[in-house]
Amino acid sequence: MEFFIGCIIVFLVCMGLVKLIDRSQEKAAEKSKESFLADIKSVCMRDKIEYQEPKSIKITLPNNAGYTYAYTNEVAFVSSGEWINPALYWISQNQLCFVGRNKSFKVNLDRIEMYTLNGSVQYVSKVNNTGKKVSLSGAVVGGVVAGPAGMIIGATKDRNNITTDTEEKDDRKIYIYYKDSNDEIKMFNVEKSFFGEYFNFDEFIKKELPTKSDVYLITHQEKNNNSNNTENLENSLIRLKKLYEDGLINEDDYEIKKKELLKKLN
Repeated sequence: MEFFIGCIIVFLVCMGLVKLIDRSQEKAAEKSKESFLADIKSVCMRDKIEYQEPKSIKITLPNNAGYTYAYTNEVAFVSSGEWINPALYWISQNQLCFVGRNKSFKVNLDRIEMYTLNGSVQYVSKVNNTGKKVSLSGAVVGGVVAGPAGMIIGATKDRNNITTDTEEKDDRKIYIYYKDSNDEIKMFNVEKSFFGEYFNFDEFIKKELPTKSDVYLITHQEKNNNSNNTENLENSLIRLKKLYEDGLINEDDYEIKKKELLKKLN
């Protein structure tokens, strides 16, 4: 009986210690968040940027090593000679702003010429068979692990020893081209922060500057070219008809040339 009571006491003490450690980790994460945002506010005040409160989400570190905060508008800003990681971004006073703990960068929206998206998000699945001490990694395609077929589901007797871990590999980068104060074209890129859990900048920039994407510009340039070609052909048909009406070309020449122009319209 005494042993049983002793076990209960030890269990309760352990639970108390776990809660105490957990609370201590939460306080440390809160303190780190407050310090980070205080630095962001300080840089905004120094560089005359209107501060915008970010949306933060508390996440658990791997192996229950504590907590940290991720921001939905957190990225890494990379330019020649400049690196801000992490940086929070937003639009204020018609400027796209990136703010870090020590420095910031801002560019007027009307100075941005174009942006382009490179890279993609992939989810890599690692299958572990602890019974046979083997593993296989491959890209997840439609929920099925791509890779050599023989691995695995091979050993039905070891089925209970198979575990699967999925890892996100995000190599997306947005390259933004803009004109500086000397009207020279410069470029910077935005990618996922080394510390961040989220990367939403691609959707953000598409929403805020839909007509500056490379896809949009190329598509509309082709439409404009087609429109100009059509207009030129119509003018050619009008001039051709006038030549015929003025008696400068005969009917046969007129019909032959007209058919040639109409084929170009089709």
